[in-house]
Amino acid sequence: MEAGKTSEERGLLVIRHLRDINDLNNGRDSSIEANQEDAALAIAQEIYADFEQSEASAIFLSVSSKNRALETAELIRQQMKGVVEDVHFFISPDDNLADLDHGEYMLPDDYKIDDFYPSIEKAWQVFSDETFNKENYGYKFGDSMPNPDGTHRYPELAEVFTKSGESHQDISARVYRYILDVHSNKERFKAARVRPYVLTHSLPFAEIRSLVEISNRVENEGFVFHEGDLMKLCWEYYKSGKVDSSHFGQVVGGLSSLIDNDIFIQMIKDELDFIKSQKNEETSHGLITTGGAAKNINYETMLDASKEGMVHEWVLKFLLGSGNNRRLAEKLSENSQFHFGPVDYPIENLVNLIQADENYHEEQSVTDSRLESMLKSMNDGWKPAPLIATNLWVDDLEIADGCHRHMALKKLGVTTYPVIFYFRDQNSLDSFTLELKNKS
Repeated sequence: MEAGKTSEERGLLVIRHLRDINDLNNGRDSSIEANQEDAALAIAQEIYADFEQSEASAIFLSVSSKNRALETAELIRQQMKGVVEDVHFFISPDDNLADLDHGEYMLPDDYKIDDFYPSIEKAWQVFSDETFNKENYGYKFGDSMPNPDGTHRYPELAEVFTKSGESHQDISARVYRYILDVHSNKERFKAARVRPYVLTHSLPFAEIRSLVEISNRVENEGFVFHEGDLMKLCWEYYKSGKVDSSHFGQVVGGLSSLIDNDIFIQMIKDELDFIKSQKNEETSHGLITTGGAAKNINYETMLDASKEGMVHEWVLKFLLGSGNNRRLAEKLSENSQFHFGPVDYPIENLVNLIQADENYHEEQSVTDSRLESMLKSMNDGWKPAPLIATNLWVDDLEIADGCHRHMALKKLGVTTYPVIFYFRDQNSLDSFTLELKNKS
């Protein structure tokens, strides 16, 4: 137990599984090592110390569905019987608490349990560098990152991995879903007099601990952050040393303060929506195939909206959905009467903030990855949504949504493309339409 803190003050507990066997077979889903009863007993005692100060009558342990976590949970339950006999102890497997999926890879024919395998070590180095140093949170474990010319950024991984694993974005989304689930059920837990606890792995353990710290800042300091920044904030807490997940069997508290913080819970919902929209953009970009025919959802619904005089409504729906640009949607709602388009427009005349604004920073690897994904989708028949340009902040027409689409279009040699414009006032709108008329 942390020095100077009672179980009451610690709140609900989060636990990391006991030491496991280093076996890369079976998707890295190995058992725990033998002779860890004392460590399990210590965890059981911590759980009971918290539980006995509550008004609950049952312990509900949400557990990662991985073998090492389930075996840890069962060993804790067995040791709990030595602490107290009349406590109901439920173990509930939850896939949202599982460890990072490492994908599928080929092991040497002579591989033995506990062997050091350089390719997996390299995969971890690449994952850490891409995810945390380059802030490419969509990078999937073991991805060799193929280039358009057939080469690979990480050729040594291409020789080993037959399927990439999960990204940090994937594991964060799972953790968010778990927290939202506990939050939505907290009244049911209370009514049933059930005390929930969590047993998971190093990465989700560190993520939850970081979220507790950020939640406390939101609660006590009125701290706010930009949508899409929560994963980075969690990493910064871990990197600072304030959050540690290096010990097997580690137990920490604070989960209750997180699930009771309604403001932060809404922030987590927004973050999950952000991740969903990012994944939509980075995979299909709104391109689906039905009966062999490609259909571009965003582009075609925009055309329908234009015919019906509902362009502004389409823009807001797009930005609040797959466009994932809530702040722009709010801003454009204030200027709804001064919009024009869509109209085919020379895209060279638009200011791209990623390329032109020194205050706008994005890691080159992130830009390259998104463009590569877009170009592949465009070659498969995807038509990007129109660009959205404004003069709301500066006199020039700058791209408010679609900087990556703009860059991808230019790479393919596209010179004109549908653009929807929003202006600060009627004079700006009139000047623009007059200029278009004179050029036609």
